[in-house]
Amino acid sequence: MDTLNNYYSQDLKNASIISILFLSVLLLASFFLYPLRMSFIDAPFMIFQIIQKETPDIMVERYGSIVTQIFPYIGYKLGLSLASIMLLYSMSFNLFYLISALLLFKIKEYAWIIVLTMYQIAFATDSYFWTNNEIHQGIAWLTLTFGFWSYFERLKSLNGFRIFIIVFMGAVSVFTHPLIIPVLIFIVIFLVLNGKLNLKIYKDQLIILTCILLCVIKLIFSSYNWYDGGKFNQLTSHSISDWLTIFEKPVFKAFFNELIVNHWVAIILTLINILVLLKTRQFLILIFELLFILSYLMVTAMMFPEFVRFYIESQWMPIAVFLTLPIVFNLKKSSALKLLPFAVLFVCIIWVANMIRPYNLFAERYALHNTILNKMESKNLSKAIITDVDEAVKKKMIMPWGLPVESLILSSSINSPKLRTFLFDQPERLPSDASMFLSCFENIPCSKLNQTYFKLDTINKYKVIKMNELFD
Repeated sequence: MDTLNNYYSQDLKNASIISILFLSVLLLASFFLYPLRMSFIDAPFMIFQIIQKETPDIMVERYGSIVTQIFPYIGYKLGLSLASIMLLYSMSFNLFYLISALLLFKIKEYAWIIVLTMYQIAFATDSYFWTNNEIHQGIAWLTLTFGFWSYFERLKSLNGFRIFIIVFMGAVSVFTHPLIIPVLIFIVIFLVLNGKLNLKIYKDQLIILTCILLCVIKLIFSSYNWYDGGKFNQLTSHSISDWLTIFEKPVFKAFFNELIVNHWVAIILTLINILVLLKTRQFLILIFELLFILSYLMVTAMMFPEFVRFYIESQWMPIAVFLTLPIVFNLKKSSALKLLPFAVLFVCIIWVANMIRPYNLFAERYALHNTILNKMESKNLSKAIITDVDEAVKKKMIMPWGLPVESLILSSSINSPKLRTFLFDQPERLPSDASMFLSCFENIPCSKLNQTYFKLDTINKYKVIKMNELFD
């Protein structure tokens, strides 16, 4: 029996090694692709906020994001170039995920490494270039929480201090993003059904109650902040008739289409998941999982009325946890575990092959950004409000709200002697003087911008110019 267990552990270890190598590849990609990732809405906006405020800018109680925000902050304090700060920020996300995996490898919690890796790729195409959804950091914190809890349990050394560590990491993960709540609920119920948690044991009861308490506290906090509270209100505002038409909602319908077109890794995971649960006769877990995923999809579809690929993908990514957990835990009961390293390697290769389209999309967006900045330079414009923008251009930009800061960050990062900034289709924001910067959500006097990184022209006013006129 010991020999069999060691054989199975080696297979799980090999799969985790492949996962770590792939997380290293993702880290390397974050180095080379940083201009594309750091010129897209939230990332440049956060860099701008951190430099302007001279401190990390934690929003709506998402405290776990400090592990990535600290990198651009340190870069700023060291006086690094803006390009270097962008590079550090891009790499910080994937560095955190890799370090989390290495910590889990050190304590031999191989299953959670695979869960973390599959989360990164199963539903991620466009969302790979949108780094700043805090759910990603929250999942890393959550895998560390359960990994260390399992490790302490295995050593039979779960003392008061170590319980505090687990609860602290669990609290950080839950507070990093409200979508951690359904993931935490799924994991706890799965561990109960799988026999890892026993409802009759006081210690396990305490763990479950702690998880429930963390979820309740986070829900209360989130309901009162401007962003999460708005999402919750949108969800609760739907009538019964709205829920009865759930299958016609754009996001719900898009899921199955995207699954076939873009998320081949998720299809493979789903098939493996079903085969493993059927082979190990875990019928109750299979039913629970399918119902949970369906419920999750329904809530997501009702919360978000429109399908925007990069954004909605990030909401679907937790489903990878639901699919992967039953595989890695139940394969321990099957000789098919020896196939797991090959399966992990295969889906990683599939994901890379499937990233050609999103790479081209964001490369074209980046090129368009630079083209507009070059056109502004040729017309000696430092600040522009561009009107009559072609729909094709708007589609390439995906979301235009970040353009003022994106353009400012990009022009500053290439050490341009004259910084440039532009926005689309908002001539009503035209300021009366030249000393104002039209940021994403507010107007900021140029004198209050950080003069080391954002020394913007204060002589020339914003120019309202049509797109075709700019490109003449």
